[in-house]
Amino acid sequence: MLRKPLFWLLALAFLHGAWYAIIVHPWQAPDEYLHYEYTRLIDAERTLDLWAEHRSSEIQRPVADSMWTFQHYRYRLIPTPPEAEFRTYRTPLGSTNFTPQPPLYYLLSLPIYWLMRTRPVLDQLYILRFFSVLLLCLTAWLTYRLAKLIFSTEKDSWFAFFPAAFAALLPQYTFISASYNNDNLAPPLIAASLYALIKGYKEESKPGWLLLATVFGLLAVTTKRTSVAILPILGLSLIFYALRWLRSGKKWVKIVAAVILIGALLLFVAIILFLLRPQVLPQDLARHLRLSPDALVRLASFFDNPALLAGHPWGHFANQTIESFWGFFGWNTLHVPPIWVSLLKGTTIVLLAGILVGAVRNIIREKTERQPHLLFSILILSAGLIFSLITMAAQNLVAPAHYAPQGRYLFPFISGIAVLAAWSWRSFWPESVQHKALFGGWVFLAIFDLVCWGFVIIPAWYT
Repeated sequence: MLRKPLFWLLALAFLHGAWYAIIVHPWQAPDEYLHYEYTRLIDAERTLDLWAEHRSSEIQRPVADSMWTFQHYRYRLIPTPPEAEFRTYRTPLGSTNFTPQPPLYYLLSLPIYWLMRTRPVLDQLYILRFFSVLLLCLTAWLTYRLAKLIFSTEKDSWFAFFPAAFAALLPQYTFISASYNNDNLAPPLIAASLYALIKGYKEESKPGWLLLATVFGLLAVTTKRTSVAILPILGLSLIFYALRWLRSGKKWVKIVAAVILIGALLLFVAIILFLLRPQVLPQDLARHLRLSPDALVRLASFFDNPALLAGHPWGHFANQTIESFWGFFGWNTLHVPPIWVSLLKGTTIVLLAGILVGAVRNIIREKTERQPHLLFSILILSAGLIFSLITMAAQNLVAPAHYAPQGRYLFPFISGIAVLAAWSWRSFWPESVQHKALFGGWVFLAIFDLVCWGFVIIPAWYT
């Protein structure tokens, strides 16, 4: 095992994540104190149906003391409340929008909390952070397996390491993954779902893999709401599977495929009709979804008035999304140097263009190399990115103050994005130098990572 490059890559991923878990100031990752409190409330209340009325000063007070000690409000760049009020107020930790969360992440980490229950709050926090780091390593491994599955020819045998390295070393993803946040269980579950989808399609559309992909996808939705973008991916994949099943020699398989395709068409029409005449959500449903009851009505109003949609600050949306995908730390308070912001915007544009370049090259290559799963894979991974952006844009349209554009909302699909990024960058280069080009991209990412923690994070919190 020690001689295998993958082992060393995963070891690097763990050490890299552990480093971030240690240097990131307590409670300076987005919503970390709320996720920690939620876990303790599940333990105390023995229920998953938790609302603001369940919050207790007994649980919050030690967290509030720790936040005060580590100057939470000063580093978060918001007004600091008077100390007496902060320490005695029943809900000193803010966020009145406290609703039941998808529970899977908390349930998996609860045994770790039980082992640390008698330890100080800070010890509990760091151990729970290391639990999230292990999920980062799992995501890196699944990203490697996903890339290995898609690019399976002998000449591509080395390629899979680069998407895995991208997932393991991306500074913003590592920053989130090294915090205690239910964001961190979604990426490995989505990666497993994508792997199963592509594996099944590659093996002549075997339904067992599609079923497994659906299970992983639904589990992802039960851990993070932004994972909902996997649902249209599953639906799109089902259509591709059904189109293949139509060519089957078995009559009953053709009938099933025809029923699926007709059902997909009817569902598409129903969704369009619903969006044209959206309804006010029931109060209880809206409360669980953390949306206003008229959210869909407000969203539809933008499409009824194209000028209103065009007038939305899309430039700010794009800039904020790009910056916070690569590196925007703390509570979106620590920026990387401006020159790096410009470099990262240019890099993002190049990588997006490379997806189209790579697709065209592979359509041409398809005449000589029969790899029908390759274009299917790129389509599915690209659709994951697109649907995630659509979800994020819809939230921002409906509630721009509450749902500011944040790149971390794309991280459930980080495995697919990592594969697309490496494949895109490779597509610009002749085959003879592609491995050197990818290694150069890895060096660029490593240098950027050093800038992030060495010149942004540590100076902000430790000098």
